[in-house]
Amino acid sequence: MGYLSLLLISFVCLLAKGDEFNVTCPEKPRSLPNLIMLGLPNQGCIKGTDGSSCEYFIRMAPNLDDPDFLDIYMEGNLKGWVAVGFSHDTHMVNTDVLGCKQDESGNLGIINGWNPDVKAKHNERDPNQHGMCLYSIEYKDKRIICSFSRYRFIMNDGYDYNLNDSFHLLLGKSKMQTPVNESLPFHSPDNPMPTKSKFNPYDYNPNNSNGTLNNAKFKRRLLRVHGSLMVIGWPLFAITAIFFAAWMKPALQKGKWFQFHRALMIMSLVIAMIGFVLVFVANRNNSRPGLIEFKCDRMVAHLIIGIIVMGLQMLNPLIALCRCKQESKYRWIFNLVHGSGIGLFTELLALANTGLGLALFQSYCGALTGVGNHMLWLYLGWLCFLLLVQSILFTLTTVSALKSHGEERYNLAPSLLKPFLKVVSREEYIGLNKSGEVETDNENMEEFDFSPRISKDSSIRTGALGIFTIVTLMVVTILVVLIGIDDF
Repeated sequence: MGYLSLLLISFVCLLAKGDEFNVTCPEKPRSLPNLIMLGLPNQGCIKGTDGSSCEYFIRMAPNLDDPDFLDIYMEGNLKGWVAVGFSHDTHMVNTDVLGCKQDESGNLGIINGWNPDVKAKHNERDPNQHGMCLYSIEYKDKRIICSFSRYRFIMNDGYDYNLNDSFHLLLGKSKMQTPVNESLPFHSPDNPMPTKSKFNPYDYNPNNSNGTLNNAKFKRRLLRVHGSLMVIGWPLFAITAIFFAAWMKPALQKGKWFQFHRALMIMSLVIAMIGFVLVFVANRNNSRPGLIEFKCDRMVAHLIIGIIVMGLQMLNPLIALCRCKQESKYRWIFNLVHGSGIGLFTELLALANTGLGLALFQSYCGALTGVGNHMLWLYLGWLCFLLLVQSILFTLTTVSALKSHGEERYNLAPSLLKPFLKVVSREEYIGLNKSGEVETDNENMEEFDFSPRISKDSSIRTGALGIFTIVTLMVVTILVVLIGIDDF
């Protein structure tokens, strides 16, 4: 179990990392963005929605087909570049910069850059440029005119902000030219103009007539509910149910462990089914209603693993209904399939997919931002705690079993060791005569009962269950709160 848990933690980290930059650009917008419109030298240069008389003109709004992209339209009356900076203050340091530029040969391109926290150092070009989608760009009538989108989440930690935030916008242009694949040169002749007020490009009008952005809000709410239900359904209910089956049989008489196991697994199944359906309800307004959008490999992996887990989670209770009697010689087949086979496989997949889902909540298809991934780090910490509890229990119960004999040894042993200890216990019970022939007592053998009974180490098992339940409840509560309030 320890090795499997370590493998699971490694699997979660690899899945969460995934292909962070493989996002699909939306189709070219059918109309220009109209949520925010700013012009220089002042707003008076904008006539309705026309900024052609402005020295600098910018329009931006979330993409109507995919609000996770921010549409930006720019014009500038200088031949070098035109750009906008997203800054938490009115200074140029620590600023996410998006713009369009032209080199001396007339080549045009868009750029995602970053102004570092060193005033003497100018703009740096984001090395990967992922999440940038160019729609049109031209140099016409001595003006650079371009239209593009930027994925709103962080694609490269240290070079991007999440654009769903309030920023001072730095409006800049320059006559200076450098190759398209290099960073923006110094602004000239004027410094970028910061806005006095902050703007949130995603602070749209909730009464938008086309309803597209309202649908995006509704979708995010349902996905928050989906995430909360899955965190409750698996780490809390399902894993606790598995804990009862794995460790509490010797501590609870008359099959009470099974009553807890069954009740918790039923609750987990119901909660997981509701969460599973909500994902498809959230995507009801896609171009193909109900189908999940495959924006990156991380999303594809989460969906595929989720479907597999849901199918196995529904299948395993049906297998339990078909189980043979405890004394049947074929009982070991059921135990192998229901517990060690489908049960363990489903548990590992579900725990991995929960971590992957938390990574999606934290950064969606963007980059994971180190210590900023508080939900994922908290979850990985809980997995380590789960590994620690399982390892301690395995060690203590194994030692306790090896110090015992016969039926008691079998009852106390961890499930992984029971098949071996069952053989040993029977051999001890049978005994050998002096000639080496096996001496059996068929009547006593029939009464030899390997079913779990109350154990001498029940206090250890019960204490471990209590600690595990309290810690898990606390972690799940924190995760649900974070899912509800975190920027997503």
